[in-house]
Amino acid sequence: MTRCDYNLSDPESSIFGLTKEQLRPIVETLAAGPVTSFTITTRGQVRPHRWQEDEEDQQSKPLIEVSCTTHEGVVAGHPVVVKRLPQPGPDLDTDHACREAYQYAELARHAAPTPVLYGSILDEDDREIIFVEHVDTVAEARPYASFCHNHDLMHQFVGLTAQFDAIHPTSEYAGHVQRFVPVCPEKKNWLEGLQEVWKSAAENALGDEVATFCRDHPLETFDTPVPPDVMFSPSDAICFGHDVWEPGHVGFRRDGSMVAFDFQASGLAPQFSNIARCLGAPDAVEPRCCPRSELAGLYMTEYSKHGGATVSMREFWSRVRAIWLDEAVDLPNRWRLQILAGRGGFAGMLHCMLIALFESRI
Repeated sequence: MTRCDYNLSDPESSIFGLTKEQLRPIVETLAAGPVTSFTITTRGQVRPHRWQEDEEDQQSKPLIEVSCTTHEGVVAGHPVVVKRLPQPGPDLDTDHACREAYQYAELARHAAPTPVLYGSILDEDDREIIFVEHVDTVAEARPYASFCHNHDLMHQFVGLTAQFDAIHPTSEYAGHVQRFVPVCPEKKNWLEGLQEVWKSAAENALGDEVATFCRDHPLETFDTPVPPDVMFSPSDAICFGHDVWEPGHVGFRRDGSMVAFDFQASGLAPQFSNIARCLGAPDAVEPRCCPRSELAGLYMTEYSKHGGATVSMREFWSRVRAIWLDEAVDLPNRWRLQILAGRGGFAGMLHCMLIALFESRI
């Protein structure tokens, strides 16, 4: 642990070299008023996500504890996550919506369930540093299959997703951020990943089930899933879209409520884009605690309650399927890489995915 006591002097802090005067506005936001002194203690690092394994891609996330003295008394032991993005951000005057602090501000306008943002600072290299309320991450988020089979967590996650999917951001926000537009994958796109799967299976590197399946199903017999009956254009991207909507980006506040975080690459997406990542895969490919039709019913109830536009279940599933297919094209090869990295649990998922692809059950 590193302790930085600002009661006695004005040294540079150990939090990315930030000074007392730089940190004071953050602390005063947390304390909801002026402070006469404050102390910061670092408690370690928040563990990076699995896709940030390379050191240069990792976001630095110290966990700190802030104690301060105000005119009313002492505010003690408040945990805060300090997150610095690894790359310099865009110019604040032209692309300020791409800053994560701006994303939090937009979501706050819609009362979205997120941790509290206490403030942000740019370091000398123009990298954004944000200070966010610490929440307890979901232990069952890894592996994902474990999360899917947890009835309470899955139901809470679906309800949380509905709240975010019901958000229609402001026109000012829409004028700055990126738009996610799904496409219908072509056969060549599917084959790029499947060829790698068949190659590894021939080397018996993906387990017996996958090896047997690939041996019995020549890749030449593969045909693409039936194209979706819904196509998307940039004009359809009108709802809030998280770039990686998954349980690894949610946690629990002290009051037990579930919230989402990590919005540095969020933007606009078509209706139901977030839930498509959760319910898009057929039950045979991604088993859950209950049939996905039951979870979809829960989702639509919450979606309507939070102001989402009413649609038929047929239209809902058409959109969800089209969005999921756009991402599913990469799943076989991604799961192959997970197996090769020693995560054997993905072998069963890959096997089910291949069966569904070849039997046209996607």
